[in-house]
Amino acid sequence: MTLQIGVAVFLLVVFTILAVILSGNRNSREKQSNTSTLFKEPAMPICPLCGSRIKKGEKIYSDILKGRSFDLMRIFGCRECLPEKAASEQINKHPQPDTPFPKRTCPSCGAVLSLNDYLAAKVFYPEKGKTNVQIYGCSKCRPGF
Repeated sequence: MTLQIGVAVFLLVVFTILAVILSGNRNSREKQSNTSTLFKEPAMPICPLCGSRIKKGEKIYSDILKGRSFDLMRIFGCRECLPEKAASEQINKHPQPDTPFPKRTCPSCGAVLSLNDYLAAKVFYPEKGKTNVQIYGCSKCRPGF
């Protein structure tokens, strides 16, 4: 009777150890596959107005208003949500300023934005690393920004 209990306990310990070892290998394989896919393709920036991917060499149309303690930025859009014709012209002198573009939405309030509307943001310049931009809203939900 004690021999049977001893064998049962031994088998239980062996199966528990095998289960732990096999589950650890599976998790490490999953982690390796996740990290290898993360480093294969570089992250592409996304337009905050329309959500389309910004390809290498493309720009987001914006301007910076210099301040004393920090700078303000007006973000007008990318090539997808701001046609080149409108980008090459002065944005505030578009022939139909109130024509809404359904792709252009404010990430803060969700309002549909026309060509004259922009996103309001603050620009931070850290000592190390890339310039940081924090979006606060659009010209509709933050009118005095």
